Amino acid sequence: VLLAVWAAKRRAGAGAFLARTLIAMWLVAAAALVLSLDLRLDRVIEAEAPQVRKSGGSPVPRAGTPARYSHRRGWRLDDGNRVTVPLNLCDGAGVVLDGWLLGTARQGAQLEIRWDEEEPLVVPWSGEHATESLRLPPPPGDGRHRLSITLRSSPHGAVVLDRLVVNRVEDQ
Repeated sequence: VLLAVWAAKRRAGAGAFLARTLIAMWLVAAAALVLSLDLRLDRVIEAEAPQVRKSGGSPVPRAGTPARYSHRRGWRLDDGNRVTVPLNLCDGAGVVLDGWLLGTARQGAQLEIRWDEEEPLVVPWSGEHATESLRLPPPPGDGRHRLSITLRSSPHGAVVLDRLVVNRVEDQ
């Protein structure tokens, strides 16, 4: 901006040139911003985020909980419920799922993991800890993918998905 003001004061034609090209410069800047956002790779995706598609389940803690901000947040999946997460990954990235198990799922549950429209992979998950981390099968490659996670559990078993953490090649 200061350069434009300086140029306009030094030359009479520079002010007219800037006035004619101002809209074009704003359009180029906006296109550069959109392009940079499109090239951004995912790092952490919260399970309750709006871009995550949910087929069943419920938010944790439930709506109306007093002091909701003081509780850990996530998305609860019961048997057969699914979430689908859009991801933009670099080559060789690994994905780790953070969450915790509830009820009979602590003795053992299965997550059906499906990358894009490939065959689903069944990953066993069990544990008694407050928060568990589960390394998911690797994605088919870099770029944009859809990761579907479906819970298969015994009755009265559930899982609360907190977030997906993308570990890049240099982080592993």
